[in-house]
Amino acid sequence: MLAPPDSPANESLDARIARVISDLTGVPSNELKPHTRIREDLKADSMQVMALMIALDAEFDVEFDISGIPDQEIGRAHV
Repeated sequence: MLAPPDSPANESLDARIARVISDLTGVPSNELKPHTRIREDLKADSMQVMALMIALDAEFDVEFDISGIPDQEIGRAHV
């Protein structure tokens, strides 16, 4: 059975990531660009960055291992 056209299963990877970020930040997904910076452009604090990582974990069924990444590097992540 095919998924409905507006189903997340039919979204591109970029669109899925943008949707997750948009849901957490309130920034419309069409305003998010590949060069958008999470902290600098979206003004996300460390708690929002962690919430974003948790949401991406859930969306893509993956786990991020950030144990060796300094906090300042995590905040430099791009969309």
